[in-house]
Amino acid sequence: MTNTLRMGPGLPDVEALAATPGFPALESLTLDGAMDLWDGTGDSPALDPGAIRTLFRAPMPRLLTLRLPLQGLTEAGARALVEAELPELRHLDLRGNDLGGAGARVIIEGFPWLATLDLRHNGLTEVEKDALLEITSGMILV
Repeated sequence: MTNTLRMGPGLPDVEALAATPGFPALESLTLDGAMDLWDGTGDSPALDPGAIRTLFRAPMPRLLTLRLPLQGLTEAGARALVEAELPELRHLDLRGNDLGGAGARVIIEGFPWLATLDLRHNGLTEVEKDALLEITSGMILV
């Protein structure tokens, strides 16, 4: 039986979430759709680097799947994410964020053991996508 948590839409209270009993033992975590709350003002909700560090301050040795679509993640968020202790992470869904080529490269270099990485709708150019494919090794890049 998989230990799974799915939340959405909206930004979670990361302090409360990280303190939830059993949180470090999760095998699958989905924080879905924060951007659904975007009001068009340019101030989109985002899981910022500080929130990422808070969320993953404790090692999560069993986490296999992490889905953070539409969270407003940038290159700085990618850098914070690769600092997390996620040694078993195999599937990472970062669809619809703002990583760009530099943030995507940070993720690929920080988690070279991933089996799948979803980077659709992250503002990647075709040239950046081609360059990223060259540095992946056995990883399925979507």
